[in-house]
Amino acid sequence: IEKKEDLDKLDFGKAIVMFSQTTKSKAAYMELGEMLQARIERPELFEYHNTICQQFGNRMPKIKEFASAHDCIIFVSDAKSSNGKALFKACEEVNPASHFVSGPQDVEAAWIEGKNNIGICGATSTPAWLMEQVKDKIAQL
Repeated sequence: IEKKEDLDKLDFGKAIVMFSQTTKSKAAYMELGEMLQARIERPELFEYHNTICQQFGNRMPKIKEFASAHDCIIFVSDAKSSNGKALFKACEEVNPASHFVSGPQDVEAAWIEGKNNIGICGATSTPAWLMEQVKDKIAQL
C-alpha cells in the first residue's frame, strides 16, 4: 500500500508486516503505520519495520535549503534512481528552475541564461566526477 486510501484493501484479521521503500517520507510512513496499528484486530499480528534510509531523510531538508538558495538547480542523477527522483522533486518544490540531467549532454543553455547563482547537486549515489563534468559543461556555455 502507498496511501491511507489503500488501507481498505487489507484484511486486518491476518498478519501484516510493514516495510517501506527507503526514499518515502518518514512522517507519512509513520502515520500509515499508526493507522494500520489502530485497525489491526490482534496487535500481535502487526510488525512495523522502520526501513526509511536515514541518510536520505537527513538530506531532504538540506537539499531544499540548497535549492532555495540558488537561481537555478541542475540535479544530476540516473533517471531510474528512486533516491534521485525524490530528491529532485524536493528541489522542484522550492525552486521551479530545477532541471534533472543524467550527464553533461543533457544541460541546456536556456536554463542558465541570465542566472547568476547556479547550484549543482545530485542523488546520494551520483559520483562527484559526474557532477564535475556537468559543472565543466555549464562553464562552457
